[in-house]
Formats: sequence, structure tokens, C-alpha cells
Amino acid sequence: MPKRRGKSTAAVSRRSEHPPLASIEQFLQRLQREPAVSGNRPLDPAAWSDADPEVPGLDTTLSPDQRTPPPPPLSASSPREGSGLEAAALPDREAVTPGSQQGEVSMAFLSPETVPADRRSEGGEKTDWQTEGSQGEPFSTLHEPSFKYEKPAEITLDSLWDLVSKLGDSLTKQIKEGEKNIRIQKQIEENKQEISNIKEKVGEIEKEVIMIKQVQSTIIKDNQVIRRKLETMENNYRTNNLHLLNFPKVPSINPREMIKRYFIEILNIPEESIPPLTRVYYLPIKVMDQQVEDQKQVVQDPQLDLTTILEVSDKDLAKPATLLLSVELLPDKDWILKMFFKNKNKEFLGLKIQMFPDVSRETQNRRRQFLLMKAGVTQLGGIFFLRFPCKCIIRYRDNKYVFFEPAQLTAFLTLKRLEKEGTT
Repeated sequence: MPKRRGKSTAAVSRRSEHPPLASIEQFLQRLQREPAVSGNRPLDPAAWSDADPEVPGLDTTLSPDQRTPPPPPLSASSPREGSGLEAAALPDREAVTPGSQQGEVSMAFLSPETVPADRRSEGGEKTDWQTEGSQGEPFSTLHEPSFKYEKPAEITLDSLWDLVSKLGDSLTKQIKEGEKNIRIQKQIEENKQEISNIKEKVGEIEKEVIMIKQVQSTIIKDNQVIRRKLETMENNYRTNNLHLLNFPKVPSINPREMIKRYFIEILNIPEESIPPLTRVYYLPIKVMDQQVEDQKQVVQDPQLDLTTILEVSDKDLAKPATLLLSVELLPDKDWILKMFFKNKNKEFLGLKIQMFPDVSRETQNRRRQFLLMKAGVTQLGGIFFLRFPCKCIIRYRDNKYVFFEPAQLTAFLTLKRLEKEGTT
């Protein structure tokens, strides 16, 4: 049973009547002179001499203190209020060995009561930040594994130096990794900036491409319109012209005399009824072709002379050529064409002549393509017309269709053939 305290340990302290000691040496001399006093009763003041002052503190007992120890002070790294540190139960001082109390306090920081609610796991299982050491002691894994150190059996300066060196090595590695991450982050930011710049440039290029396409389509349309206008102007300029293919050419007769002779002998037009002609000439042939013809003539007739030329008839001297004539009035052109179609089977100087209206080269190509599809129109049971200069008219099943381009007529014939095959 513990000993009771003396009255000197009452709540109200008692002031000593003797003056305080001057030094520690006087205190030790006085202890050697005084007899031993039991610890269960206070010192008797009467036993002291008047000359010696009263020694304070000798009336206390050596029994353990039964009062509740004060709570440990909060440090800068202690948990926040309400974390459960204040409620952690501390053992009695007799049961605490040097170092064990520190271990209990450190374990109190890792107790489930001190863990925040969002860090706890259901069922009392260990979380990713809490584990057990080799001796079953829990420790935190909030940091990298390089900070996991076990408590040594004996703490010495060497162990502290090893700990500091290990911490330095671990911090060095983490600093290097942090610098590497910073460089990577900077590179990522630079790449993001470059990507944003590239996106802006690509957006501008896409807008420019759209504008270029619009301009290109406009240019193509304008080009088609201009070509069509030029073709129309050229055809209008050639409206009063007539092409005569395979027309005989005699060196001693000029073109006007030859065409008048053709009108009188073949078309049966009186001389006084011949319409006025503005231009009559042979279209020039290539120089190489002319040289070849001259060489052939020399080889065939090596002994030609003026007498022989005069005795030869025009029929024998005539060579096929292309004659171009232009009348002053458009009705005269139509009248000459009508007279030609009445006598188109007659020959002039042994040559069968063909007469066509004069049009541009592009118009001639389109007319030729239209004429090649005339047989397909007749096979479907349609009627084919080709108007001047290049206007194709098709009558099919009481419907009239007009085409200005051969591709349009080709698509029309393909569609009608498919419809006809589907019905059959």
C-alpha cells in the first residue's frame, strides 16, 4: 500500500521561516550534519538550530505520484485537433522504460483513431499507406520506400550518421526524379504550345484551301463561259462561209473562175444568177505534202513540157483540194446549199464534191461526236436532228430533247437502253 503524503504536500504551500541556502556546498554540509528522517513524516522544525535555515523540499516523499500526468505538448508535426492524440492512453511512469514511452506515443499517431476517415479501409484492413514492420510495428508508407527504416536496438552516433546518409541518398534520387519530371513537364508544355500553333496554322491553311477551291471553280466556270463565247463569235464570223471538200484544183484556173464553172455546170445556176462572192480561195496545204506531190508528178512524167501541159485536159490536171468561199448575204448561202443537196451525186472534173457550212474546230468535233451517235438514236426508235452550228434535237416517244454536249446525249441513250431492257 502506498505511503501517505505528509501535510507539507497540501494544496496550500508553506513558506519556510529560514533563509534560502547560499550555495550547493552549504546544502551538502547541512545534509551531513542532520540525522536521517523517515520519508513518511515531515521534518520537525524544532530539531533545527536557530542559526541554520530551513531546507525546503526535504519534507517531500519518495512515493510515486498518483496524480494524472499532464497531456504531452503539441508539436508542429502533431496531428490536428480531433485526430485522437489527446485521447490516447499513456501508461504509468513506473511501466515506461527509456524509449518505450516514445514508441507508444509514435504508435498512437498510427492508431485507427488518429487516421482520417477518408484514409481508413472497411473491415479494419490495412490501407495502402499503412503496413507492418519486421517486429509487427505499424509505420506509414506515405513516402517512398527509401524512407522505411527500422528502429535499431541501440541508438548511437553511427546509426544516426547512417540514417542521415541514407536520407541524403534518397533525397538526392528524389531530387533528380523531380528535376526530370520538371523537364518532362516543360517539354510537354512546349509541345502543347507547338501543337496549338500548328492547329492554328492548319486552320488557316484549310480556310485558304476553301477559298482556293472557290476561286478555282469560279475560274473554271469563267473559262467555260469565255470559250463558249469565243466559239459563238467565231461561228458568227464564219456564218456566210462554205467549205467545199474534194474540190478540183487546176493550176491554170483561178478559184473564182472554177467556182463559177461549178455553179453553171453542176448546180445549173445561170451566170447572171450567181450570188456575189466576197472571198474565194483554196486552203493552203502543208509544205511537206506539196513537196511530195511535186516529186510524184516528176517521177510519173519525167518528160513533161509546155506542149504536153497545153494538150492535157483540165480533168487530167485537176487535183482534190479544199475551197473556201464567202457570200455577202446569208440567204444566198442557204440557197447554194439547197442547190447542192439537189445535185450532190454529180461529179465535177471526175471528183465528187462535199459542201459544209464553215464552223470552228471545237464545233466540228462536237458535231462529229453527235453524228456518231445517230445510229444509236435510230435503234431506240427516235428521230435525230443536228442544227447549225451544233444543236442536237431528239424526238423520242412524242417528247422533244435538246442537247448541246455529246456527253449529255450519251447519258440519255444509256438510261433509255436500261429502261428498255428492264421492261423487256
